Amino acid sequence: MPIPRRVSTRLNPPIDPQEVDWVGRVVGLFGGCYCPPHSGHYYSVVNSIQKFNLTVVVVQVYGRRTPEEARHGVPESESILIWQDWGRKIFSKYGCLVIAHGWDNLSYISSDVQYVFDFTFAESDEERDQLQKKSPQFSSMFMRHVPRDHISRLVFVRGGDGLSATKFTHCLMDSDEKCIQYVPEDFSDQYRKDYINFLRKRYGKYLK
Repeated sequence: MPIPRRVSTRLNPPIDPQEVDWVGRVVGLFGGCYCPPHSGHYYSVVNSIQKFNLTVVVVQVYGRRTPEEARHGVPESESILIWQDWGRKIFSKYGCLVIAHGWDNLSYISSDVQYVFDFTFAESDEERDQLQKKSPQFSSMFMRHVPRDHISRLVFVRGGDGLSATKFTHCLMDSDEKCIQYVPEDFSDQYRKDYINFLRKRYGKYLK
């Protein structure tokens, strides 16, 4: 059974960043492989929306183009589609616009924004410490037109009871019923089951 977004995409197209009024927006950038997206990712975004009063979230997916090349067997294009679908839920429930695409230039973000938070979520304290040592100029590489004092880079340890894409993938490979915890509770039980079945059916032989 296909994931429900296959039905809803035509009626609810992805947000076109060129059509967004960026004036006064508080923007959150979230980059990652998201292969595959899971509830730990979802609620990291949701919690950041609520804590920092974000009005636009940009999810930048950097993965691989084919299942064979992808880190866990789910290609970048699929992760983007899933995030576009999840973005509709986030907008309807939390009122925040969500834009999802590949690792592109962010020149479409207007210099009229109020603020930009560049979020990085680590899986452990050790990874957080390593990421914090990296150059703070990361965001300005993509938004040189936005004043530097309008940008902050924040590194947090991901919440979600230790959920990770690796553990989710292993759960999918083992046909474990506990996989349901990796799908956000904001969705219906049927959607959550469909999501798991979709990943297993579409990418089962590539999961790793």
